[in-house]
Amino acid sequence: MNLFNNFKLTINSIVLQFFSGSILFLIIGARISIEEFGLLAYYLVIANLVSIVNDLGLTLMVQKDIPQSKRNNKNYLGDIYFIKLIISVLSILIALFFKEQYSDNSLFLIAILFGVVSSHVSLNQGVFRANNLYSTELKINFIYFLFGLFIILTHNNVYDIIFILLIGRCFQLFFQLFFVKQKELLKFKISLIKIYVFFKSIIPYASHYIAGIVLFSIDIILLENFGTENELGIYSFLIRVTAVIFMISEVILNVMIPYLSKLMLVNKIIFKKNFQIFEKLNIVLSCLLFIVFIISYDYFNLLLFDGKYDTSTLIIFLIGIAIYLRLSVLPNSTLLTITGFQRIRSYLTFIALGLNLPIAILLISKYGILGTVITFLIINISVYILYSFAQIKFNYKYYNFLSLKGLFFCLSIGLIIITIKNYSNLVSLLFGLIFLIILILILFKNLIKLKKNKT
Repeated sequence: MNLFNNFKLTINSIVLQFFSGSILFLIIGARISIEEFGLLAYYLVIANLVSIVNDLGLTLMVQKDIPQSKRNNKNYLGDIYFIKLIISVLSILIALFFKEQYSDNSLFLIAILFGVVSSHVSLNQGVFRANNLYSTELKINFIYFLFGLFIILTHNNVYDIIFILLIGRCFQLFFQLFFVKQKELLKFKISLIKIYVFFKSIIPYASHYIAGIVLFSIDIILLENFGTENELGIYSFLIRVTAVIFMISEVILNVMIPYLSKLMLVNKIIFKKNFQIFEKLNIVLSCLLFIVFIISYDYFNLLLFDGKYDTSTLIIFLIGIAIYLRLSVLPNSTLLTITGFQRIRSYLTFIALGLNLPIAILLISKYGILGTVITFLIINISVYILYSFAQIKFNYKYYNFLSLKGLFFCLSIGLIIITIKNYSNLVSLLFGLIFLIILILILFKNLIKLKKNKT
């Protein structure tokens, strides 16, 4: 497995997804009203919920199982595709039953179909990564990228945007299935008893994914019901910006899960050394992205959107801390999956959901967008604490206090930056840039170290 070649291909692939999945919506946000952007974001959240329910955690599962060769890969994928087909049909039937509850039936159904197709696309991307076919994934992502360009050049209507995205996903799926068939990655050999046993093994992944998407979607769903259209539009924009940041971190995650899964079986000593480098790399990147967000958001909003999505410095700081917490916990959650504790991971997500749902309802119903931002932060704090305790209990030999040090760094530097900003925007920007340069140098140092340790 050529780790750094996969990094390069994944970076190119993520750049395409980065545009068609995040930058595209920010550009659209500059061309439509705040209220329309909120409506678009709301239906895309519905699509995302459907996508995750349909995914059942299978994308993560194949990236862990196939490199470790736990099953006959062709039959294994045949079972997965069969289950996926059943779930997709059920999702569409359930959506038809509930469509009358939505004032805009056509937009709701398009969003449902978009979510179903997107879940199949996501699974195939996981299959390609697990089989070391990063170049194939890149070629197919380029197709969806072209549809994103088409939207920017021709459409401003919410209905047209979602419909064209659906068509783009269908084309993407068609070419994925073509490559799956061409490379003979699966065969169907259906056994209902075998499918039942296999389905039971999926439950920890499925429950984790479903609880996770509900946990990280309740903010927008509740704000749509309790807040104003303007608040929904601004908050949706902020979340889209954070999604851009999260996609940068995906470059590391998408390559490291298959790589570490295989390495753990081959050489546990090298696995531990590389995992520690991966963790340090992720913490440095998390701190870097935190600083980028808090020093650049106002300029980004002013220069590209004429200040349309303006919000307070406090909100920007709180979301920045939530970004750090979400990104810094990725190594812990990845390690639980790789070391066979996926069931524990799903339990933790349900605990976080149970703890945060009543808090979210109380805060968002009473304080609107500020309550939503605080909810977003509290959710990420609870997930961070739960995963940290889980790593101490189940993977203690890999635990260190690096993420806590990173959190202290972000709190300290962030508070200094926003304090200086009250007196001089230019000085706070320069102060932030100095630390950005330092973090970039540390990041490259660890990438070089990882390259030396690769097997």
